[in-house]
Formats: sequence, structure tokens, C-alpha cells
Amino acid sequence: ATGPSQLWFLIMLFDVFILFWLLSDFFWNHHLAGAAAVIGIFGCGILGGMIFPNVFMIFTAMRYMLFFWIGFKLRQIGTGMIKRIPAILWLLASVLLFVITQYLGKFETVFLKILKIGTSNATNIVGAIMAFVVLQKIADKVHWNHKYFAFFSRRSMPVYLFHQQAIYFFIYWLNGIVNPYLNAAINFVGSLVLSSVIASVLMKFPITRYLIGEK
Repeated sequence: ATGPSQLWFLIMLFDVFILFWLLSDFFWNHHLAGAAAVIGIFGCGILGGMIFPNVFMIFTAMRYMLFFWIGFKLRQIGTGMIKRIPAILWLLASVLLFVITQYLGKFETVFLKILKIGTSNATNIVGAIMAFVVLQKIADKVHWNHKYFAFFSRRSMPVYLFHQQAIYFFIYWLNGIVNPYLNAAINFVGSLVLSSVIASVLMKFPITRYLIGEK
């Protein structure tokens, strides 16, 4: 599983659940020591991935432990503090960090490369919190109990499993033939429709439903 394409996320998440379960009591009872430990695990994930093969996404999982820990702590202590910050500020901070990271990528000095690693991960962290805050605010105002939303929500995992394979066909047929922006739009719609059809067929039968992890 060193190159599982889009399925890397499932393997990584499996590892994260195991590792986090082993340390969950420690993380629950020790805020600062837990933060130091998860940052150390994050660093080991980066260094390990540079030296050893990323078998079963173990080093990727070590990096993603940080995000799981942040969610764990937000669940533990509550989200009141981050919700008091306006969503637009989270959005602006995320965009600003992204721009800084892209700018630092132009330089080759060791210091700026290290700084880019820091800003890149800060972008991911702030972006994750920003997405949580913004989507929560949207969910408070938008009525999501709609049949179309329910349709795609029910099929989200099978769509995830098969969408990339569908994209390959559209890229093969359309690259260099249509405008790249149009190509992207066709890829999005086409892969969503095709993977949704596959998901709907597989979910009709108990055996195929079981094989894709659905009840």
C-alpha cells in the first residue's frame, strides 16, 4: 500500500484510529504533554517518510495524527472559542497562509524550505478549522434534509472509492481536445454521475454492498 492512489486515505485513517486509540487516554488527560507528543509523532512521520518506504501509509498516518488530535481536543473542550472568531477571518487566514506557502516555494534556501514546511502545515490546520467553522455556520442556516443531498450522502463512500477511476477515462478522452476549464467541469460532473451509478448498482445487492463497506 505504498501507492494506493485515492485509497491512501482509508489505509491512513485505519492506522490513525489504531495509533490514536492506544494514546487516547494520555491525550485526554494531558493537554500540553499530548501536544508535544503529537508534534513529535508528526516530525517522525516526516523524517520516516524521507528515509523508509511508506508501507501501509504508516508515516502518512503519523503526520495526520496531528489533525485527529486537534479534532479530539475540540470535542473535549468545546468549540466556543473558535466559533467566536468570525468565519471570514478564518477564511482570510487560510488564504493568506496558502499564498505565503506558494511564495516560499520559489526559494531554495534551507531556512525557507523549513519555513515552507511550517506554513504549509499551518495552512492545513487553519484550513481544516476554517472548513469546520464555515460549514457549521452554513448548516445552521441551510435546510439539508433534501432528497438530492440524501442521495449523494448515502453514496459518498462508494463515490469516493470509484471516482478517480472514472476520471481517468475523461482525461484520456478529452485532454488536449477541449478547454482545460471545461475539461475540469466535465471531469467533475462525469465522474460524479458515473461513480454514483456504480454505487447505486453495487448497493442494490447484499454481497456487493458488503464488499464496499456498506450495511
